[in-house]
Amino acid sequence: NKNIVLVLINGSPISIEWEANNIPAILEAWYPGQEGGNAIADIIFGDYNPNGKLPVTFYKNDKQLTDFYDYDITKGKTYMYLKDEPLFPFGYGLSYTNFELKNVRLNKTNFSKSDTLQITFNITNTGLRHGSEVPRLYIEQNGIKKLKAFKRIFLDKGESLDSSLKIAVSALKSWDIVKEDYTVLPGVYSAHLGTSSQDIIFTTPFNLN
Repeated sequence: NKNIVLVLINGSPISIEWEANNIPAILEAWYPGQEGGNAIADIIFGDYNPNGKLPVTFYKNDKQLTDFYDYDITKGKTYMYLKDEPLFPFGYGLSYTNFELKNVRLNKTNFSKSDTLQITFNITNTGLRHGSEVPRLYIEQNGIKKLKAFKRIFLDKGESLDSSLKIAVSALKSWDIVKEDYTVLPGVYSAHLGTSSQDIIFTTPFNLN
């Protein structure tokens, strides 16, 4: 039945690989509270345009996970360390409209520790309804990609806006095992702009001196 909608009421990621492959629409409601029924109905009947984004990774099944009691995320947990393709990536979420990001550019290619990194872009609501999108900036070093900035942008249908995301280079600190302290490590990094941890529309390298 093409009109089936699966509504999830849960507090954490669950295994819904079969459902994702066989049910045409899935609505993640989390724990919506006493007005949850009205909120869910508004979305299903189109009275409200949903624009939520997953704050966690939805794995395909428990085979993608390490032992439940192993809290070392570097062994393949979260969007930063999972090597396989997830069912739904961190930051994923659909709405009843569409957006286009273009004219993306980074302010510099060489940065010092006192600089500010800024990525600018144009975003357009190309759909037929008012809605919002969440552009997000990921910084990658040594194969590890981390979310560093994001912004929710509301646009009417056909509306376009120039916007930007920026972070201080000092926010790129990582653990230095020699100094036993957090420090900004020099080297080659990559800046990624996208709408989820996998839906990346722009990537560029930069140097940190």
